[in-house]
Amino acid sequence: MPDVLSAASFSEAAARAAVVEAVQRPEVSAKTDLELIRFGENAVFQVGPDLIARVARPHADLESLRRPLAVARWLESHAVPAVKALPIEQPIQTSAGAWVSLWESLGRDAAYGAAVDVGQLVRRLHDLPLGEVDLPKLRPFDRAERRIEHAPIGGDDREFLWRRLGEVRRGYSDLNWQLGFGPVHGDASVGNVLLDQQGTPTLIDLDEFAIGPREWDLILTAIYYDRFGWHTEAEYSEFVDAYGVDIMEWDGYEALADVREFLMMTWMAQRADEGPKLAGEVALRLESLRTGGSRQGWNPF
Repeated sequence: MPDVLSAASFSEAAARAAVVEAVQRPEVSAKTDLELIRFGENAVFQVGPDLIARVARPHADLESLRRPLAVARWLESHAVPAVKALPIEQPIQTSAGAWVSLWESLGRDAAYGAAVDVGQLVRRLHDLPLGEVDLPKLRPFDRAERRIEHAPIGGDDREFLWRRLGEVRRGYSDLNWQLGFGPVHGDASVGNVLLDQQGTPTLIDLDEFAIGPREWDLILTAIYYDRFGWHTEAEYSEFVDAYGVDIMEWDGYEALADVREFLMMTWMAQRADEGPKLAGEVALRLESLRTGGSRQGWNPF
């Protein structure tokens, strides 16, 4: 089937059309009233009251799309609360070449969890055995290269990001990991923990699961507190108590924080043409990275 969609044509409208086509299949037969939840690495829609649809950006490979479905089944087998995929053959490819996956909804008004919930869930995840699900090795910078190359930004900004990529890569390669390697969520933060209808904190967004250093799942909550001011001191303390380790006491903390902060920058840069608010955020972040200025003005997206 031809891949009609391209990076340039991937839009909310194109993603919405893909979901409408996917949910009209006989094995799904769901309502087509859609509400956009997130438009980032994937386009995520609430479909009626019961489903979540995720549309992958062009260039996603089929193996990476199947992996979160397998991860969801694996987590369920170990009673780790996580979003559940609809029990049909997935992902679904549409006539325009888009790939859609369908998931059980945690509720249209599901609330985000707290930092303590992240710590508890990540602790449970990190205690799971290796080898029961096929996970790739964590490769932090793969998407960064594509994002920089295709980001709708000026040449000077792109050149700066390429230089910065080299710097954070070198810093990452020199890190002395202390917590060992195992399954990691890959994007563990309050943005990827929702409360289900019984109030149970539940992992979502399983796309980035990999085998990697456990510090990787702790760094976002730390910098949300330390660099961006998105968590309070009390919230971060609860996270540390729940997980059992304070990554900020590790001598590799600053270097890993630089890596994660940079990857957040590249994710934002690819969205610079999606409206004035996002363009302004991209400019703000680039300026603070260039000058070493405060990150306290960065806004969560």
